[in-house]
Parts: sequence; C-alpha cells; structure tokens
Amino acid sequence: MIWTLRMELSQNHGWGLFSLAFISWNLSLSWIQLPY
Repeated sequence: MIWTLRMELSQNHGWGLFSLAFISWNLSLSWIQLPY
C-alpha cells in the first residue's frame, strides 16, 4: 500500500512531496518518542 502510494507520488509529483511527507512523519515520531 505504502509502496504503491510512493510510486504514484514519484510519478505524479516527484520526490519532493514524498520526502516532505516522510520528513514530517519522522518528526512526529521523534516527538512521540521524547522522554517527556
């Protein structure tokens, strides 16, 4: 599912939008993993 979405993003919008979403997703995960 994620792979097909990634392929569609790479074909339609390029890697810029996908990398932006990936970075924001990693940032949200890092905020959740903070000790406080």
